Amino acid sequence: GPAGMLRKILLPLFMLSGGLLVPSSTATYTLIAEREQRTLELLVGLPVRISQVLLAKLLVVASVTVTICMALFMIDAGLILHMRIADLAYIVALGGMLLAALAFSITSALLIALLARDLRAANHLATALLLPTILVCAALLGITPGDHIGLWLIAGLLTLAASAALWIALRVITFERLLR
Repeated sequence: GPAGMLRKILLPLFMLSGGLLVPSSTATYTLIAEREQRTLELLVGLPVRISQVLLAKLLVVASVTVTICMALFMIDAGLILHMRIADLAYIVALGGMLLAALAFSITSALLIALLARDLRAANHLATALLLPTILVCAALLGITPGDHIGLWLIAGLLTLAASAALWIALRVITFERLLR
């Protein structure tokens, strides 16, 4: 029925979309705006490694976006439980998927920001990555049995993708690439 469709497809897609879209624009803007304003050049003279700069930016974006998204998630979770739409195990799985989506969005956006030349190109690349991600996740939600399995499967896949994006970003980053 409608409650099953809400629980299996709609709620996860809303959470996934929020988790993918909110940090993406913030993370991309963080690097590219600083590059365009030439404030990143100040970092060259500091006794830090470029990987430390990237990880610091990642942590700043993560702290802001996770705080905002998880606060909103807690409100939704309270309403879902209060209205008896789902149980606590579902809420935990939904929260796990949201955290994985946030991690993927942040790491992939930072990688895109390293590779893109300007903000417009970075936004186009991010959209080109996030739209297929949402469509694949929607398909996975539709074909997996039960309410929890699809959420944990997506959380696992997004976590792997986030790890890969972070690994690539740490391998390709140089001060020259960051400043260009």
